[in-house]
Amino acid sequence: MRDVVTQERAVSLVEALLSRRQQEVPPLASVPVAVLDVEEHALGWLVFWQSVEYIRSREFRKMLLGAGPYLVDRQDGSIHHIPATTWACEDWEALYLQQIKGIRPPDPVKEERCPPLAIETVAGPTW
Repeated sequence: MRDVVTQERAVSLVEALLSRRQQEVPPLASVPVAVLDVEEHALGWLVFWQSVEYIRSREFRKMLLGAGPYLVDRQDGSIHHIPATTWACEDWEALYLQQIKGIRPPDPVKEERCPPLAIETVAGPTW
């Protein structure tokens, strides 16, 4: 098993990704971005990013809309963007586990079944 990805490593990975994206997509080059916040999560590190202008001023008009966080997987360091609409409105954790990790959610029908009845040995009639 690989080492667990540290918070510092997660930030470094996202900063490198943001830098590459700004170089690869010309319209993004005009809006410098940086890491705003980091939260530890059971699946890894949630790295929130935003425009540098917003980070400095905290003026909402300088905020990028739709800039959902990145999840840096704590086991392998892979980076996954969580779209803002998914972050706000959907169960992003379940989607990540199913689509990225291949872990299927529990079967609700199977969960509702009664456990098998235990057969108890009973003595016969004592007449």
